[in-house]
Amino acid sequence: MTIRIEVFKGAETAEYIRTLSEMRVKTFSEFPYLYVGNVEDDLVYTQVYSTSSQGMLVVAFKDETIVGIRSGVPATQTKFLNEERRQQLEKQGINSRDYYFCGELIVDPAFRQRGIAGQLMTKFIEEVNAMGFPGMIAISSNRARNHPLRPQNYSEKVHYLSKHGFEKNPLVFTAQYPTQQPDGSVKVEDNQLACWVRKKG
Repeated sequence: MTIRIEVFKGAETAEYIRTLSEMRVKTFSEFPYLYVGNVEDDLVYTQVYSTSSQGMLVVAFKDETIVGIRSGVPATQTKFLNEERRQQLEKQGINSRDYYFCGELIVDPAFRQRGIAGQLMTKFIEEVNAMGFPGMIAISSNRARNHPLRPQNYSEKVHYLSKHGFEKNPLVFTAQYPTQQPDGSVKVEDNQLACWVRKKG
């Protein structure tokens, strides 16, 4: 199977923003994020990749079909890292001005376990290094092992970020969003997100 990896920056990403939001809403509804959202609201978040000159999408294509996306933007420009969260990072000795924020890494379920995520990450890291950022920040969901919606076959392997040189920071962020409940209902609640940091090198 031939997968083509392409990099788009700034305004070049505009063509793929809606696809990114569609993939985000679908993928993040799964465990562990359990996010319940819609594309139109999500576009408010993802537009930053096209409005920032250093916003970036690394896209995996099978022929002309998008099967994976890795996104990112300078840490000072992402809505996720608001002033409160930047201050939390400062207390950990992390100056957000020196870091590039890793958004989402999404691979179509039909194309998972084929090395596409690794290809996207490798290219993404190369591009961030070339832009001169000393480091990167990423987040991941921090669900309890005994969460009632955890699938029985959910992987407990080494986190993919660790495989690409990221180290888990003690800092844990709290993000409030509509969350699927065990009884099938939806409730806006606080969700814990782990912080990961990668230094250049």
